[in-house]
Amino acid sequence: MSLVELLAAVAILALAIIPLSAAFTQVYSTAVENKQRTQAVQIAREAMEQLRNQIHAGNDDVSTLQTKLKNEIKNQYGDNYDVALNLEQKDNIGTSILYEVTVTASYLDKSDPRNTVTLKSLVRKP
Repeated sequence: MSLVELLAAVAILALAIIPLSAAFTQVYSTAVENKQRTQAVQIAREAMEQLRNQIHAGNDDVSTLQTKLKNEIKNQYGDNYDVALNLEQKDNIGTSILYEVTVTASYLDKSDPRNTVTLKSLVRKP
């Protein structure tokens, strides 16, 4: 095998490897983004559950719970995630109050709407 043939073989091999490495980089990047989004969904679900339990217990003060959740998230995940809670009274049903509860969890660039997970639910306060 001559030097020219060897160089041609190496060039062909390099041309085959470059697209594969780009594909692996894209797959890794997508996996990291999916992990972060999944974590944000889990944070939002946990926050929603805690807020529902608090409302069912008769307490509709979200500021204390929001502060508690923000501290827990910061301790567990650092500054990568954030959570916001919102209650909006929708209706009175007898002695009960119907709230629309919104939980928003965001991650990384929190101003980018693609990095935000929002859950909404109706919750009745007895």
